[in-house]
Amino acid sequence: MNIINRFKKLNNKGRVLLIGSVSFIILLVSTIVFNFTFSLNSVNTFNGIKLNDVVIEDIKLSDINIVESDGITKYIANVSTKKEQNINYVRILFKDENNKTIVSLIGYVGTSLTTKDTKIINASTDADLSEVKSIEYEIVG
Repeated sequence: MNIINRFKKLNNKGRVLLIGSVSFIILLVSTIVFNFTFSLNSVNTFNGIKLNDVVIEDIKLSDINIVESDGITKYIANVSTKKEQNINYVRILFKDENNKTIVSLIGYVGTSLTTKDTKIINASTDADLSEVKSIEYEIVG
């Protein structure tokens, strides 16, 4: 009640400043909370499979993204290495619950990678991937 009495004693300019300040603080706090919550929930997944970075034979696949649009599933990832090596392509195996391959995609690299290089691989399919339970990779040099 003391706060209400103080608010009533303020002139119009004071009320506007107080309401504006409180509104700004509420907006600031809600923006921070929203951004923090969104960043925690933005794990990239495909059919419930977390698409974390993968390291195979000193080759790292990162920023993996799988998107389905208009019946076409597109796979995109960055390929980098810890040492210089020749890599022709990355085979991406989508497997079902019985570990049977549903589809095998080829992400073409086709070059010698050094520690400074990062290549982007793209692959796509029109196969039905609704039964995919795991993704495996093979590096072909």
